Amino acid sequence: MLKQNSLRFLIISMLSLGLGLSLVSGCSTPPKPKELTELERILQAPDALEVRDAPGTEKYYREARQYRRVSRKAYEDNDVERAKEYALLGTLRYRTAAAIKKQSEDKARLDEANALVAAVNPEIQTLSEERNKLVKEVAALEMQVARARNAREQAKRMQQAQSNNSFQRNTADSTGAMAAIGYKFDAANEAREKALTVKADEFAIEEFNAATTRYNAAVVLRSKDSSSALEVGRAADEATALYGKAYAVAKPLHEESIAMQNPDARRAAIRTDAQSTFGAPFTVVEPLGVRVVLAMSFDKGSWTLNADGQVLAASAAKLADKYKEAELIIEGYTRKGDPTENLGVSASRARTVRKVFTDAGVKDSRITTSGLGQENPRFGDDASKNDRIEVIFRIP
Repeated sequence: MLKQNSLRFLIISMLSLGLGLSLVSGCSTPPKPKELTELERILQAPDALEVRDAPGTEKYYREARQYRRVSRKAYEDNDVERAKEYALLGTLRYRTAAAIKKQSEDKARLDEANALVAAVNPEIQTLSEERNKLVKEVAALEMQVARARNAREQAKRMQQAQSNNSFQRNTADSTGAMAAIGYKFDAANEAREKALTVKADEFAIEEFNAATTRYNAAVVLRSKDSSSALEVGRAADEATALYGKAYAVAKPLHEESIAMQNPDARRAAIRTDAQSTFGAPFTVVEPLGVRVVLAMSFDKGSWTLNADGQVLAASAAKLADKYKEAELIIEGYTRKGDPTENLGVSASRARTVRKVFTDAGVKDSRITTSGLGQENPRFGDDASKNDRIEVIFRIP
């Protein structure tokens, strides 16, 4: 009887121990998901504070931390799948904040580069003025040499006339012809000086060089005794005409160059052209330029320009080509929706319009793009209008 009781006690003890082990095993905490581990790692990294403090990142950084909290709570509640989902969303928010930080840093570097260019421009202008001064001095010396050679030749012919009366009349005629040629060279030099007043050697290089080549040919012809007065005169006349052509080509470009030196006037001109092309409601005055709003340029969720968008983008590219000194900032926007997804869509929209500009001949180095997602809706709840591009024409 005692043995039966001992056996029964042993069996009951073993069953109780097995049940206890089963309960302990069933309540153990599962391994922490790698998604949560990764989110905790990036939020604890040294550069996370830099992302937090960058302009425009606060909202996304805060949401990343919030997702980390709810992911931890889900993990502690043994809801591993939900913990993974929240951790992934938190990682996306953090990466969005990091992308905004990088865009801000890129813009700061661009501004610094523009400042350096602005500092160098006055030195370039000074060198250009010195070069033009030297060109004028060389032209004046060439004129003096030509006149001296002409006087020497005339004196030589006069001496020949005095020593041989039989050739007196021919010599007189030749002297008169050479005097006429002198006037033709004076006209060519005057045309050259006029061309240089509009920097034809810079804005009409091909035409100016052709004129100079013909002028030098006329000088060589005049130095040869075998050349006829008609031949020399024709060459001088051609040089005069070519200098006139160089002046005509360079004059509007020179005037545009002067206009570019007056930023206020250029900004006003851009504003007038933009209002004429896009309408006053879609033209916004900026501190250093003009913002043009290309509303309703995309269908929902797409970064391919619709029919209206193609026309508007082409018109903006034409305006950019006209005002070549303007910096171009292309910003993409979307209607309300998923913030992270819309950030990517808006960036793609900005790149689409950038390609329209470069295909139209606008230099890529002038363009900066950014995607701002659904932030700053310009047209309230009008979703289709908010699927837009805004282009800033900036003249510092």
